[in-house]
Amino acid sequence: MATLRTDFAPDNDQVTRIKNTISLESQVLSELLHKVGDLEEQLRSVRAQWQAVYHSVSIYDALVAPIRKLSSELLMEIFEHCTEERPSFSARNCPLLLTHICHKWRRIAHASPRLWTQIAIGTQYPQDTVDHAFSANVFPRRDTRITEPVYFWLKNSGSLPLEISL
Repeated sequence: MATLRTDFAPDNDQVTRIKNTISLESQVLSELLHKVGDLEEQLRSVRAQWQAVYHSVSIYDALVAPIRKLSSELLMEIFEHCTEERPSFSARNCPLLLTHICHKWRRIAHASPRLWTQIAIGTQYPQDTVDHAFSANVFPRRDTRITEPVYFWLKNSGSLPLEISL
């Protein structure tokens, strides 16, 4: 290797030996590359197995989560304490956020008119007041940015009075 940094020029015998070495080392490289491919395939397989088991454990964890033992009535009471003074139309805030946790929470939130008795409507809404990614799902016929969410609030508040802040 030290001869690479010199003006050394190999003779014919040396060239033959060097080429034989290159050929042998190339075979070793090919074998190593094949082993790397095999190991990468094994790694992909192990990762897939890990993900399947992780998913399974997550499901079982969710099944034994303490919150599952809470009654719908108690969850409803907790939800009522989560609502903000000025609820927004964003799925990142209560009460809409509660409808995105799981089916049971969505059912409870929609069946809890007290969650939907306050609404804040301003004349100037910032661009992100209505969460557009969410509103396409909750308010599928979005004629305007405000009327559909207000209708949604009115419907969910049931027969309870609605407090509207302007």
